[in-house]
Amino acid sequence: MTQSSALKFNLLIIEANRLGRRMKLLDEATADMSEPPYIDECFEGFAALSRDLWGIGTVLSIIRETPNAYINQEALEALRSSVEFAANIDEQEWAKQLLKADSLHNTL
Repeated sequence: MTQSSALKFNLLIIEANRLGRRMKLLDEATADMSEPPYIDECFEGFAALSRDLWGIGTVLSIIRETPNAYINQEALEALRSSVEFAANIDEQEWAKQLLKADSLHNTL
């Protein structure tokens, strides 16, 4: 890994973990809603997305710490798309408002 690709790899791990926590908080914030604000036929819910993101962060951390471990570019892009999907949700105004309101009850 070059220094630039190593930095991108580490930033992906950090972002996956950060968004995993944010999706967990969104799951908690929407738990009592009869109809959650985000509906998509491919979306399994905030809890599932949170687990996926934590898994991505964990697997990438293991690869980073294992000598001679490697992940091909196609697999990395597939993981990146899940992180970008969550980042898109995180940027929505309704998500910011829910997380802001919910932050009174939760600490990060």
